[in-house]
Amino acid sequence: MLLLANLLPGAARARNSWVEQTLAKLSLEAKIGQLMMPMLESSEQADELVRRYGVGGFIIFRTAAQPLVRQLNRLQALSRLPLLVSADFERGAGAYIDGATDLPIAMALGAANDPQLAYQAGTITALEARALGVHVIFAPVLDINNNPHNPIINVRSFGESPDLVSRLAAAYIAGIEEHGALATIKHFPGHGNVSIDTHREFGAVRGRLRELEQVELKPYRQVLAARAPHGLMAAHLWVEAIDSKPVPASLSRRVIGELLRRDLRFSGLVYTDSLGMQSVLDFAGDPGRAQRMAIEAGCDVLVTPTGRDAKGDPSPLAGVAAGMQAILQAVRRGQIRESRLDASVRRILAAKALLGLDRGAQVDPAALASIVGTPAHQRTAQQIARRALTLVQNRGGLLPLAAGQRLGVLTLTNFPGTGAFGRDSAEFAPALQPARSLAWSVQPEAAELEAARTLARDCEVLVVAAYLKVFVGDNSAGLLEAHRTALQQLLQINPRIVFISFGSPYALAALRELPVLICAYDNSKASQTAAAAALFSSAAWTGHLPVAIS
Repeated sequence: MLLLANLLPGAARARNSWVEQTLAKLSLEAKIGQLMMPMLESSEQADELVRRYGVGGFIIFRTAAQPLVRQLNRLQALSRLPLLVSADFERGAGAYIDGATDLPIAMALGAANDPQLAYQAGTITALEARALGVHVIFAPVLDINNNPHNPIINVRSFGESPDLVSRLAAAYIAGIEEHGALATIKHFPGHGNVSIDTHREFGAVRGRLRELEQVELKPYRQVLAARAPHGLMAAHLWVEAIDSKPVPASLSRRVIGELLRRDLRFSGLVYTDSLGMQSVLDFAGDPGRAQRMAIEAGCDVLVTPTGRDAKGDPSPLAGVAAGMQAILQAVRRGQIRESRLDASVRRILAAKALLGLDRGAQVDPAALASIVGTPAHQRTAQQIARRALTLVQNRGGLLPLAAGQRLGVLTLTNFPGTGAFGRDSAEFAPALQPARSLAWSVQPEAAELEAARTLARDCEVLVVAAYLKVFVGDNSAGLLEAHRTALQQLLQINPRIVFISFGSPYALAALRELPVLICAYDNSKASQTAAAAALFSSAAWTGHLPVAIS
């Protein structure tokens, strides 16, 4: 593949030559522009970010494939230098791109515990990303989820074992980087043992350095020693064992400059976590200061620099303008040396050359159908989902279900909208047709509860599909007390209940009285359809919980 070919001596020499020649021609302002990776929003804003500020790239979010390719091709043609495009494709491109492959989440891979499946997930993600014009995958997550009340990581982690996380992450990275994209490990130095959402507030990684080394840092040391990816993302968390005073890791010279660069000897690109997150903005006081501090700490790429426009709304343009001004002033005052900027820009340009963007950054829209969301990719997603399905408890021999049984399907969620992670939660119940089904709202009304009691009386087996996410301050690990109480009442009516969590596994600890407990870990289409089929199958359940739920 492309990255492997670029490792040949001749290719490396040509790449280095382009990097140095390009760097030598850049003005101070152009160098600062290369550090910027704002959010891709409207065409008008994107065009101005390229023309006026010469940004180094963009991060994309939810959109459709064809419009994305057209917009990125146009921006690449407009830009003086090739743009580096990133995405949070933790669950494959299908998490954000309609029609792309929606892969099961990291904890599902942890439950399957098969490096080959992790490699295939990385491969599919890279192939579909490159076909869409995306180069940098902000994955895999190396966080150790050892806190059941973590509202921001949870099933995004492979599990609570550092060795498991290291093993699967290494395979996932290989799948990405052997198939033309760049992997980014995150959120350094570890975001698993927190119970706050850093999008909204500033939090800390507690514990002594020895504890940090044994848990949070262990997968980073193992992965970097084996096969270092080309990127790493820094968290907006205070690491108490390293900094005596509160400062986000992303803005800390001790964390980035000393621990990461010097001690771990990481020489790749360091991305900030989103600079639009309230935790870092509250700490720094303003967007420009946050960006300046990130560069001073040793970060290379400023992800989603966000300011406020004249109306007070979040604005990439305002964020980039504030950062450009703050960094430019810091260089002119001698706070930041231009050679410090050169080091970051050199790494950014080297990544672009490694990807082959110096030779052309356009992608072929006609190739999308043969690469993105193909039947072969969907089959792999199904295989991962089936291998991940975990039969936590099976009392009374309810499974496998017999064909022809009268089934009732009850759907519930603690997340307003379409499901636990904002995606469609309507795949499971239709797969069990002609079963009767109904859905509870987040706080079920009396009529909904009565309809569920009627359903429980009329069916032989009641299947409960739960789409659960852990929220800040949620001590129930995703299961609302109203739902738990109502399920206990249904159990008195019909003791033949099968409960499936399409999300948090921790909620199952509060439902031990139910005879059958299953975890599917997320609500990807593959996870839902695989779960429906598995209920009737005599095949072995191979998934194992990668976290303790007691």
